[in-house]
Amino acid sequence: MTQRKETLVAELSSSRDYLVSVATQVGADQALNSTENPLWNVHDVLAHVAIAERGLQATVNRFLAGEDLPEGFSLDYWNERQVAKLSERSVDELLAGLGASRQVTLSLLAGLTDDQLAVAGIHPAGFETDVAGVFRILAWHETAHGQEIAAAIGLETGEPVDWAGFYAKARERS
Repeated sequence: MTQRKETLVAELSSSRDYLVSVATQVGADQALNSTENPLWNVHDVLAHVAIAERGLQATVNRFLAGEDLPEGFSLDYWNERQVAKLSERSVDELLAGLGASRQVTLSLLAGLTDDQLAVAGIHPAGFETDVAGVFRILAWHETAHGQEIAAAIGLETGEPVDWAGFYAKARERS
């Protein structure tokens, strides 16, 4: 495995470990706690993170196929639909889904060449990045939402993710 892939795997592993360490502390009475997103509670944020990885796998494949985002794509609409679909799943079921999707992500990453990691496209949030950047964004995304969940259930959050800086870094080529 190349150094670049090893770095991406380490980032993905670290962010997932953090997210799971927070999510496993969510009590049944805390799943409905409000978060900094006024539209979502703790369960909704966890559902969002659980389904987002599959969406970003599709983004990698779209980049590699040279395809654009679908006409009229709305990330906000997509996120709301996906969260609604998972509204009846328990926290344990969402965590199991995270485990399954990570195996797919790691397999996808392992099969890519350095040239494929450099293929650029438009991220669903509307900015240009490359395939490696999609994997980095996935890691940052999990850390940021893990901190959001931690704050909502009264845990220490560590250094907060700066969303403006997050998107600025995401625009940087990996």
